[in-house]
Order: sequence, then C-alpha cells, then structure tokens
Amino acid sequence: MTTQPEIQLLNVSEVAKLISLSSRTVWRMVSQGVFPKPFHIRKCARWKREDVLTWLNQHLTSQQ
Repeated sequence: MTTQPEIQLLNVSEVAKLISLSSRTVWRMVSQGVFPKPFHIRKCARWKREDVLTWLNQHLTSQQ
C-alpha cells in the first residue's frame, strides 16, 4: 500500500506569516504575476505549502 503525502493548504494570512510579508503584499505579488496564484475551494483562496516554500527557496537563491 502506497501512502500519499499529506498536502497542507494555507490561507493568505498563513502564507504571509510564512514568508514574513503582509497579506496585502501577497495579493499584490499574485496580481503582478511574481507569486504563485492560489486555487479556490468555493470562495476561499488556498496555496499548497509546498508551492510557497518552493517559491521562497527560488527567490532566496536568486538573491544570492
């Protein structure tokens, strides 16, 4: 039996806290196309934690 990895979903407040920015800045970066777009469950925007961490690692790597 294969075990599926657990997918953690984050709301905008959790994303903002994880990357140390404000929720407003997260939304601004999404609209500018520089941050991953969320997917929606009904009217709730959610990001996969893995996608946010991948973006953060790429952003930090490009800054060096």
